Amino acid sequence: MIPIGEKYFSHGGIWDGRGSTYKICMDCESLRKEVISIQDPYDDNLYFGGLYEFVLDGEDVRIITKLIANQHRRAGQIIAWHLETLVTLCPEPPIKCAALLFDSHPYQGWGHSEIGNRLIAENICQAPFPGGAAQGFVTSEDKFVGCEEALRIALACGQVLPKEHINAGKLFSEDLRYDT
Repeated sequence: MIPIGEKYFSHGGIWDGRGSTYKICMDCESLRKEVISIQDPYDDNLYFGGLYEFVLDGEDVRIITKLIANQHRRAGQIIAWHLETLVTLCPEPPIKCAALLFDSHPYQGWGHSEIGNRLIAENICQAPFPGGAAQGFVTSEDKFVGCEEALRIALACGQVLPKEHINAGKLFSEDLRYDT
């Protein structure tokens, strides 16, 4: 769904003798153009309304991670089967999200500060990064890993660009993205 006031692309044409118009959000249009640029020019499988299916049926981890990023930006969540598709293509379980390990429990979210603020709001702690809490990430198998290990996994799964982390040595929640 495209919110009111958001820019979009409009495509129109005649297919099977019937006129149709398709509105596509900027994120999906960008992904659609990229898919078209790398697909076989004689392959007619990418149709309007079928971008998700087409991408997820493929094996290009980079394109799939972009699709997942679009889904997260538009719906605020990653649909489980999208992540499962990525899992089958990565050499190991990919990073699912950021996490704070506090009192032996990995609290999960999209950013460490978001998780910390939620812990305060839920009266679990008094500070966003309570003493004894460890910042890290959770893999698709719900395993907590530290920021250094998370960087190695994210690099292997194409979830970050290597050049961004040459000097850092660890993954930060703001660097984890699905559109690399």
